[in-house]
Amino acid sequence: MEQKLKWAFSIYDVNGDGYITKQEMFRIVDALYRTMGDNPEDEQAWEELTPEERTLKVFHRFDTNKDGVLSLQEFIEGARNDKTLALILEKKE
Repeated sequence: MEQKLKWAFSIYDVNGDGYITKQEMFRIVDALYRTMGDNPEDEQAWEELTPEERTLKVFHRFDTNKDGVLSLQEFIEGARNDKTLALILEKKE
């Protein structure tokens, strides 16, 4: 899972500065929503939040430094502690 998270981080760190902004995080969440399709289990897992709402919720949980950006370490640790995101990522293997 860590390799997948590093890969995801590198893909969505659009400007390559080593951090993910809220706009970049939205792109990750929106992509995950799009890959879920019409599976009711997945919809329940995402708590019926919009991509924007989920982005803010994930960002709030992951941004432990409260500096407005996510480092690779914050991203990996946050994903490991977010059971919903971990389950969705594991399904996509």
